[in-house]
Amino acid sequence: MEHFSLLQGIWRVGNHYWRSKAKNYAILLLMVIIGLNITSVYIQVWLNQWRNVFFNTLQDRDMTAFLDSLYLWGGLILAAWAVSVYQNYLRQLLAVSWRSWLTDRLLGEYLQSKKYYCLQLQDNGIDNPDQMICEDVKLFIDSLLKVFLWFLYNLGILCSFTLILWELSGSFSLSWRESSITIHGDMVWIAVAYALMVDFVMGKMGHPLVQLNFLQQRYEANFRFALVRLREYAEEIALYSGENRERHLLSNYFKKVYDNLQRSIKRQKILDSLIFFLCRGTEPLPYIVAVPRFFSGELQLGGLMQVTGAFEKVQRSLLFFSSWYKEITELKAIVKRLVILMDTMEEFKRLGQKQSIKIIEAPEAAFSVENLNLKLPNGELLLDNFAMRLQPGESLLITGSSGCGKSTLIKAIAGIWPFGEGHIYIPQNQQCLFLPQSPYLPVGTLREALLYPRSSQEYSEESIQGILKKCCLEHLLERLDDQENWSHVLSLGEQQRIAFARAILQRPQWLFLDEATSGLDEATEKKLYSLIRSELKGTGVMSVGHRKDLFVYHQKILTMKGKGCWDLVA
Repeated sequence: MEHFSLLQGIWRVGNHYWRSKAKNYAILLLMVIIGLNITSVYIQVWLNQWRNVFFNTLQDRDMTAFLDSLYLWGGLILAAWAVSVYQNYLRQLLAVSWRSWLTDRLLGEYLQSKKYYCLQLQDNGIDNPDQMICEDVKLFIDSLLKVFLWFLYNLGILCSFTLILWELSGSFSLSWRESSITIHGDMVWIAVAYALMVDFVMGKMGHPLVQLNFLQQRYEANFRFALVRLREYAEEIALYSGENRERHLLSNYFKKVYDNLQRSIKRQKILDSLIFFLCRGTEPLPYIVAVPRFFSGELQLGGLMQVTGAFEKVQRSLLFFSSWYKEITELKAIVKRLVILMDTMEEFKRLGQKQSIKIIEAPEAAFSVENLNLKLPNGELLLDNFAMRLQPGESLLITGSSGCGKSTLIKAIAGIWPFGEGHIYIPQNQQCLFLPQSPYLPVGTLREALLYPRSSQEYSEESIQGILKKCCLEHLLERLDDQENWSHVLSLGEQQRIAFARAILQRPQWLFLDEATSGLDEATEKKLYSLIRSELKGTGVMSVGHRKDLFVYHQKILTMKGKGCWDLVA
């Protein structure tokens, strides 16, 4: 990314939309917008010619012609208003369509093959991908369309008014000894030379803003994420009385935002000063160049005003990159972040295809693991050449000291842990359900949380209420359709009972419990495990736990001893 190209980045992020099913609608909108853009340029040419007519009527003291010129001005302004309003309206329609398509595509990539989880496993330069998908996509499309359409407008203005300025300009001669050369279009060459000088200076002085804007977006996103975590873990922080510590952490995050913003503001101050003096310093220049021809009678007042207006248009068009430098650097920072996100997800996709831990759907009925070497991201070995076999209806308990890799083994079986090698065989067309220690309960109704990720239409009211009673959740029967953030409303024990109810309702062929009863008392734990055995007789169960009481509910015991060692007792 050291030699990041803005145009290549824009193509990387945006080109697929223009080849998608939405391309016909998008191209039609863009063509109409460009047509309105060209019309806007044409109106500006007419207004420039109007300046000639208008000021000549003043010089000639011709009241009739003066009034006619005002009527013409009114018609041109009305046309300019209609073009401006509809161009902006259609641009917004295109932006909404493009954002909808690109957001959907990135969400699909983000959720596919559990990349949203894998992105957290390594330091890959991706910070807050959620903010990138939500905010950076919007900023990318809005900024790109504005810059692109303004560039087209300036290009049209440049081409049109350069011709006008060339026709209205005079000439000057350069002599050397006995030779001389006459150069036509003096004002055109002056505008070009001055603009090139300004663009060069602005490019040199403004380059640091690219990296500053990139860092600003990262620091802002990190600060926002820290505030979200404060809200998410409000209860835990309150119980620890951790307000001072959280304030210190948030202050550190904001200090990076503040310091980088200060550097950006100082750099922008220098650029703003340069823009002001370099651009405003040329205001008298066209009058100085053209006024001798006016005094000599070669130009009338209207011609003088037309040529100075054309000079101003040409100069502003040539200074496009200088005047839009801030917007372009911000766009470059946004594109760079999106390219990093897309490239990283693409890399995870390639790694997934080459993943050494192979999850294979096998035709046989048993669940099995062969030659599994399970590792941490740093290469530390957790399981060495592990193998096991579990028949339908059998159960296995995984035990061992904290940090030995018990939960990591469950993650590898789920296909979300890429570090290691080996083969995991899952019976074909059979459902595996994983219950983590802290169950996921989406915001919504309790019914939706209970049945996640299934639909409520798949289960009868009687079966739902019956399972809630069996899982000691009778007190929630009246709240099935209440809208809440249930992960904050329910205790950990209640959440874990919801997870067991979810498992019994869905009736998977294979059930994996990762300390799924850690928040329950022994009596409730015994009741739920007995419920699993009675309700899901053909289901294979694999549990992670520390309590010795769990031994009686499992037929096989796997003890993980650390450093790759293990012991399996049937």
